Amino acid sequence: MMRSLYSGVAGLNAHQTRMDVIGNNIANVNTVGFKKERATFQEMLSQMIQGPSGPTGEKGGVNPMQVGLGVQVGSIDTSHQQGSLESTGQSTDLAIDGNGFFILREGDERYYTRAGNLSMDSEGFLVNSGNGLRMQGWRADRTTGSIDTDQNIDDIRIPIGDVMGAQPSSYIDFAGNLNSDGEIGTIHQTSVSIYDEFGSRHELILEFEKTANNEWELNISNDGSFDIEGGNAIPLEFEEGRLSSVLEGEDLFANIQLNNFANGANDIEQLQLRLEEVTQFSGEYSAEANNLDGNRMGSLQSFTIDDSGVVVGTYTNGVTRNLGQVAVASFNNPDGLIKEGDTMFSESVNSGISQIGQPGTGGRGVMRTAALEMSNVDLAEEFSSMIVTQRGYQVNSRIISTVDQMLQELANMAR
Repeated sequence: MMRSLYSGVAGLNAHQTRMDVIGNNIANVNTVGFKKERATFQEMLSQMIQGPSGPTGEKGGVNPMQVGLGVQVGSIDTSHQQGSLESTGQSTDLAIDGNGFFILREGDERYYTRAGNLSMDSEGFLVNSGNGLRMQGWRADRTTGSIDTDQNIDDIRIPIGDVMGAQPSSYIDFAGNLNSDGEIGTIHQTSVSIYDEFGSRHELILEFEKTANNEWELNISNDGSFDIEGGNAIPLEFEEGRLSSVLEGEDLFANIQLNNFANGANDIEQLQLRLEEVTQFSGEYSAEANNLDGNRMGSLQSFTIDDSGVVVGTYTNGVTRNLGQVAVASFNNPDGLIKEGDTMFSESVNSGISQIGQPGTGGRGVMRTAALEMSNVDLAEEFSSMIVTQRGYQVNSRIISTVDQMLQELANMAR
């Protein structure tokens, strides 16, 4: 009789733990990046009353007789099911669409989270808004903007007040069409701005003149602030609508030299004109510069984060440059992570070590900017579980009260 009493007590304890889990889930229904938990039960040890016996030649076997000793919590599992993504309009808010975790640092310790509510502190570091831990990733080269993801990750810092120096132009890419139906002597004119070492802007004027069928000449002049060498009568020959050298598998470019700048800037010894994308078909004239380098001085004005986690800075001179990239960590067994509070996890011996890489690679999810991942708690499911748990608690308490009545009846027999 006492076994059933202890079974009832074990049932109360187990259902209380399950209610604790449900209550925590419901409390965090609006917590960014929260992952719900579930409690599962398993039978406790059973007492053997009679062991089994095998069949003999004269009679059959007998099954064992056992009485269970109650229930216990078998596991409390974390569900890493994707939560809904909510658009926030905040440029520093990030969400991972798919597998993986953001990486935060506190001293030498790393923590992992799905909460991407970020902000920038007074030193320009990207930090978690809730606890101030710094977001981890790769920093870009300050000069070129290149990102080496083979290097160790570090705190991501936005260089507030960063100044980009002036860069002289070194190439111009051209694209577009020259009308094959144009008469000989027809001139198509376009212009493009280039920069000297001081960041001063100058104008190049380009004239494409048709000299014969399938043949053109490119003549280059300027706004009078410098001299040009090698920019007169550059021949262009087309075949099947493409420049003939392009058809032969070679890049077509012409080099010119810019000298004697009026403001004293050094010569641009080689300005490369890349012409392989210029075509000659029947149609409108559209040949013009579509890409070039060189810029005036500028300071960092704003930044955005793209779907690959790259932090892109925009400068006042209109140039964009990579500032860094947010890293994402994945685990062989994310269910084995340990919850550390603040919606963060840490590694455990059963989670495996973190596998750090770029978003969208190696099974990692892609980055969604100006969005946050909401809690994956399903209230309808939690309320249903709460009702079932409440009934389980009630019937286990009824076991105890019933056993108490039976013990009372036994005590009354002595009267």
